[in-house]
Amino acid sequence: MCLNFLCDQLVKTAGCRLDLDLCGLSLNPTKSRQAPVVLDETRLIIHPFSIDREPVPDSSTENFALEAPTTCENAQRLLRGLQLPRPILLEGSPGVGKTSLVAAVARLARKTLVRINLSEQTDVTDLFGADLPVEGEEGGRFAWRDGPFLQALKAGHWVVFDELNLASQSVLEGLNACFDHRAEVYIPELGKKFSINHTMVRIFACQNPLSQGGGRKGLPRSFLNRFSQVYVEPLGRADLIFISRTMYPDLPQEMLTAMVDFNSKLHEETMVKKLWGSKGSPWEFNLRDLFRWCDLLQANQTPQTFNPGEYVGLVYKDRMRSAHDKAKVEELYSACMGRDWPLYQAPRRVFRGQAFVQAGHSFLARGKADHHPIHRRSEGELLLLHHCLEPLESLMKCVEMGWLATLVGPQSCGKTSLVRLLAQMTGQALSVLPMNSTMDTTELLGGFEQCDLWRHVKRVARQVEAAVRTAQRHCLVAMEPRHQVEAAGLERDWSEYLALSSSAEGLAHQEVFTLLRSHVQQLQTVLHHIDAIPTMDSTMDSDLHGINAELKSLKEAVDNMKPGAGGGAFEWVDSVLVTALKSGHWLLVDNVNFCSASVLDRLNALLEPNGVLTINERGTVDGLIPTVRPHPNFRLFFAMDPKFGEISRAMRNRGIEIYMLGEDEGHPYSQRDIFSMLQNCSGLADETLCDWLFGLHEDLKARTSWADRPVLADLLQAGHVTASLLDRGVDRKEALSHATDDVYVSHRRNVVSKRDTKAVICDHLTRLPALSSSSGNDLMSLARPWPEDSGQLAVVKEQGRLLLAIVRDIQASQATQDPLLYKTRLQAAAQIFAALQSERSWQLSLAWLESLHSPLGRLLSIMGSGSSADLVPGSAAQGMDVDTVKLGNKGSNSDVAIQAFQTTMNLAAGCLKHVFEGEIWPKLKSSLATMFEPCQANGRAAALMSEQAWDLNQNPLATRRVGVMLMTEMRSIGNNKTQEEALCQAGKLIQRLQLSQLSFMVAESLKEKVELLEATRLKSGKRRSGGGQLHPALGVISLLLSQLSEHLPTMVTQLEDAAVSRLAEVPHDLLWFARLADVSAAWPDSHREVFHAHLALHWHWAESKLAQILALGQRESPRLHVALEEVRRHLSAEGTGQLAKLFTRAWTQHGHP
Repeated sequence: MCLNFLCDQLVKTAGCRLDLDLCGLSLNPTKSRQAPVVLDETRLIIHPFSIDREPVPDSSTENFALEAPTTCENAQRLLRGLQLPRPILLEGSPGVGKTSLVAAVARLARKTLVRINLSEQTDVTDLFGADLPVEGEEGGRFAWRDGPFLQALKAGHWVVFDELNLASQSVLEGLNACFDHRAEVYIPELGKKFSINHTMVRIFACQNPLSQGGGRKGLPRSFLNRFSQVYVEPLGRADLIFISRTMYPDLPQEMLTAMVDFNSKLHEETMVKKLWGSKGSPWEFNLRDLFRWCDLLQANQTPQTFNPGEYVGLVYKDRMRSAHDKAKVEELYSACMGRDWPLYQAPRRVFRGQAFVQAGHSFLARGKADHHPIHRRSEGELLLLHHCLEPLESLMKCVEMGWLATLVGPQSCGKTSLVRLLAQMTGQALSVLPMNSTMDTTELLGGFEQCDLWRHVKRVARQVEAAVRTAQRHCLVAMEPRHQVEAAGLERDWSEYLALSSSAEGLAHQEVFTLLRSHVQQLQTVLHHIDAIPTMDSTMDSDLHGINAELKSLKEAVDNMKPGAGGGAFEWVDSVLVTALKSGHWLLVDNVNFCSASVLDRLNALLEPNGVLTINERGTVDGLIPTVRPHPNFRLFFAMDPKFGEISRAMRNRGIEIYMLGEDEGHPYSQRDIFSMLQNCSGLADETLCDWLFGLHEDLKARTSWADRPVLADLLQAGHVTASLLDRGVDRKEALSHATDDVYVSHRRNVVSKRDTKAVICDHLTRLPALSSSSGNDLMSLARPWPEDSGQLAVVKEQGRLLLAIVRDIQASQATQDPLLYKTRLQAAAQIFAALQSERSWQLSLAWLESLHSPLGRLLSIMGSGSSADLVPGSAAQGMDVDTVKLGNKGSNSDVAIQAFQTTMNLAAGCLKHVFEGEIWPKLKSSLATMFEPCQANGRAAALMSEQAWDLNQNPLATRRVGVMLMTEMRSIGNNKTQEEALCQAGKLIQRLQLSQLSFMVAESLKEKVELLEATRLKSGKRRSGGGQLHPALGVISLLLSQLSEHLPTMVTQLEDAAVSRLAEVPHDLLWFARLADVSAAWPDSHREVFHAHLALHWHWAESKLAQILALGQRESPRLHVALEEVRRHLSAEGTGQLAKLFTRAWTQHGHP
């Protein structure tokens, strides 16, 4: 009615009629209220409102989707507010796009937008300007510097105040005159008044609702009346679908619709109906989450393999704070989308190469750990535990995508240790910023301090020390006497620097200058020594050049100093955060919820996509407000325990939350993880003592109340105290008694609890087992690389841990296991070890296996009479009788273990040589070279592929990642036909290589089976136990298997693609040769008729499945041809059905074999 009245008045006064439908003001609910966005050279129009556009061309690359229904309505409201010369206040929930809406309109209007973040720490001088120290000037000179708001007013830019209701009362009062009818700013320090030209300058303010908390306050009505208030409506389903399809046109539309529906359903169940997810709520499920989800799909998957289920855990499930809620997210996803896009199951596997670290589907490039010697081993070894594999995968993906990762969890769940471990594994420098309740923006961003050359000298000295350690490492690795002399010389030069006094107290001015000059000169001497070392790699050149330039400027500053000069001069000193932003280091903000939310929200602009940090507190430098754009390698991590409070919802929404479940939340540490921490962190090497402490700890947890229940930190402390007492020579029992009494008894709150705990400890002490040998731990230390070790040998060691773990189990079990199992397990481990090797590592892996002979021989000889000499090929164990093997006595166990280990080493070596010295590998390399040819510019895909195992089935996620990299490169080139053909050919060659490797393994197995068959025949004689002569086919089958073991790899290599109609099934078919050998070896225990039928049936199956390979074999070897004809002559050529009936009738009468 009101709109109709206004339209009638418009007709009467102006003689024109307004089309309400065109303006998006229609009262008809069946008609769309969306007004079209019209853009021409001079105006931006959303009917019926418009604003002028600047004639300056727009160079921004940001994309916005203003055509979405609700977004367009919000933009229309904003343009309506711009019709009046008043500031505009936008209010809405986090993530609805308040600031983005202003930025979009400013970009379309070709206006420069200045964003100013407000907080309780913001002062009026931070906005308008102040008298600030002139950096580098003597005598403490101050000068006026405009603040960002005053600069924007002078330049005619648009200004947006973010988080207005976080500002202090003094700031709001200082802005009063800017927002009311006066529209002016008076600066008392300058005695000037600056007017606001509303035709050029427009002022916006954004705020989250008061209910969001985090220090937000309700603004007085008198202050709000100065604004045109615009409520930004939250986006609905249609808006989210429209925006998603507009921003991500490459993703399937039906998939985007399903993703939006899942996001809405999750919000409805947790925030509207509150069915679950109450712990940690309130949650925000908005457009930011959908954008992250889509970004993950575009960056890590190909159009043929798009699957939102792979990343629903990272975006939604990981933030949930209970195992039940995490399971509910998966359950909801499976119900909404799981049929078409299944959930991702984390492989819980970490691969560390020289160039990359991989955890599941997450990949990070490795840097030079020795260039950043921030981590010291004296801090304690960081362990890669099974408990943290899934959080590590999520954390790595956040780092890969460049997102803020907020690690949340209870005490001792491993939040900070996980970030430190990842920094060590990737070779990145990590700085830690612990937060507290008194921290303000000065500690967060930096501040002015008096000039101090000592500060700069110490900073450069840390860089020189890093270069010294890197140079020494290169010299020692070179393994040449002259390089070792260079390393010793560097140590002497550095020791001379450390011997210089670092304190200037009590010294005269001239003596201080002399001491400073000595420090700078000695640092230059050390740096020149490093430059003269020929083994330094090129990656250090730029670092050394930068350090040299800083030393020269320091030397000039010291030489130009005069007595009494420099007093009162100031300089800006960057905080840890700003230093990390500029240098590209990682920053961990620990206990982030200790800090005031208003201070932390100062980082909001930095954490936006393509965000920057504006340091208004420093004033202007060369007429501009200092703005820090993050280094590409910079990453930010938050860590917090939620029992001390939460950070603001706005800050939580700007990153990915990863909640790490604690011991009492359904995700306890495994026993293997706890033993690893006791042995490596607490220093308790004996597994018996670890097992005893673990049993006591679990018993105490079960018997005590929740308030007094011991935690993991208590167990580790008890292990540390026990290890310290044992090192001092204290008896085991006494050491355990003292340690457990100090840790578990002393902190009890009452006498009864102490008495009960002491009784439990005494009961366990009476059952203390005997001391175990620590040789098993010594054995595993042969394969334990340090987390930051990026050498190829570290990769080989990591891959060999399974092999050595089996050897350790053999040593521990001694005579309790069947000795024949040793060989089977070791052969399987050798096959896995060989399959994991790449062209870069296979020769080094052979050398590493050879180096294990001596230590493993000594360890295995502990089990019995064997010695390390038994490891020599051709030892007596090689001809061991089958019955002797089955005895299982102590001596034979040792011999069998040594023989099995020797066979394993030979098998692994043979596998590797067969792959990398065969005919297929050069063809595969040529095909891969063609495939990677267009990617030589960055080489990331080729570098990742070069570190992968030759058997790509061992790491399918890495193979898929290489495909994504190639697709991205090919798309940028435009013509990818050649690369697609090469990729197809490489896939076939890889499949052939796997088939060839399997044929080698089958051939090696056939050799052993033939030896066993011949040994059994000789032992049993020529007559069978069931009466009658030996079956005549056994001799020729033995000859056939012997010939196959000799020629099978060659036969498989010669197979052509056209001749192998079902190449994928050939690996399974090859195993029929091994089955035929097993059936042949079972003849002494079978009746003649049963054996004949059984053998004939298996031969018929094998011949029918392997006809093509056997045909090649007849051409390859005349003896194989003769053996085949003889087997066919002795075994009936009847059909499968007839043989099956014969076999059934025989075993029914005489018993199943």
